[in-house]
Amino acid sequence: MVSADREKALDKVFMILEVKALSKSFGGLKAIHDLSLGVKKGSIHAIIGPNGAGKSTFFNLISGHLHADEGEVLFKGEDITKMPPHRICRKGIGRSFQLISIFPNLAVFENIRVAKLSWFRQNMNFCSSSKKMFLNECQEVLDKVGLSGKGSDLAGTLAYGQQKQLELGIALSVNPELLLLDEPTAGMSIGETATQLNIIERLARDHGLTVLFTEHDMAAVFSIAEKITVFHQGIVLAEGKPGDIRNDEKIKRIYLGKRG
Repeated sequence: MVSADREKALDKVFMILEVKALSKSFGGLKAIHDLSLGVKKGSIHAIIGPNGAGKSTFFNLISGHLHADEGEVLFKGEDITKMPPHRICRKGIGRSFQLISIFPNLAVFENIRVAKLSWFRQNMNFCSSSKKMFLNECQEVLDKVGLSGKGSDLAGTLAYGQQKQLELGIALSVNPELLLLDEPTAGMSIGETATQLNIIERLARDHGLTVLFTEHDMAAVFSIAEKITVFHQGIVLAEGKPGDIRNDEKIKRIYLGKRG
């Protein structure tokens, strides 16, 4: 539950991300239609909705993997709508994906270092000198995601939940201000989910990171989200604080499948 002090503090900060009248179609299918929303700096903001609601398309539009047909995406007031993914990343937006994307045959530490080398435009520098680069920075990332003692392990040998933590670490390696997380607890056990949610909360609280995430696990959403936006067929169906969304009869009928 969000504390009253934190809620007041968030009310005073600016929108780090603003989406205005965004639309995207694939043939005759309108995946996103005239969608607008804002994300406060330092907040944990959830996007929920059934499969096909447009959540992944929305993330792809923000991160530059797709370009909008209409509308704008503003990051810290700058129009990034038509920018390619690598430029958006360098502006300060990191992303993890629903399907785990790591280098399974590299050590955990090297997964983080590869991301760091790429971020600092030295991704072709895999000579021996690169082994001495970013030692402290990589260890700091591993500490943040709970993998302090796993640096020398092969990434592919980690438990599933730890692989998701590593992917989160890779996303953090590009020094983001806004982190996009697509289903960050998908496939995790109850214990792994709790660990991942604690990490996400700590990143937002202690490091000022803004988190925008999609998630099907409603218990996870209601446990950490400070604001929730509900998507339905490419539009914003509802938006508000967790308590408001939980008690919204329209959401119960359309999204949660309950009668009022």
